[in-house]
This record gives sequence, structure tokens and C-alpha cells, in this order.
Amino acid sequence: MSAYKIRTYQFLAEVHCPVTIFHGTSDGIIPYRCASKLKSVLKPGDEFITIDGGTHQNLAEFDLYKTKLDSLLK
Repeated sequence: MSAYKIRTYQFLAEVHCPVTIFHGTSDGIIPYRCASKLKSVLKPGDEFITIDGGTHQNLAEFDLYKTKLDSLLK
């Protein structure tokens, strides 16, 4: 658990461009249940993408992550 509380949900309200959040279900640093609460503050068109089995460090190993990131960067 972090010693610093970062209230991401407050900052998301100030973002005026599309937002995509990737989060793994096996993240041992930021539990998935905590991150999934951010879905409620996303704007229409924003995305919360769940990577089944993903951890905090290995999302780049998953095809879903690579494919979606590639489409976002085009």
C-alpha cells in the first residue's frame, strides 16, 4: 500500500481529452477493485480496459494491450 494517497478520480474530472485506462486483474500494487472504481468518473468515449491476469508490471505482454495501444497511437 502506498504511503501517498493519490485521488485519481479527482484529476480525471479535469482531463479534457480522451482517457484510456489499462488495468490488470492481478495487480498487487493497486488492487483491481480500487482501479475499477474509476469507471464511474470516466466521460463518454473514455475507456477502462481490463487485462485478465495482468499485473502492475506486465501489461505489455498481453495482446489486448498491444492491439489497443497500437490503435490509440495511430
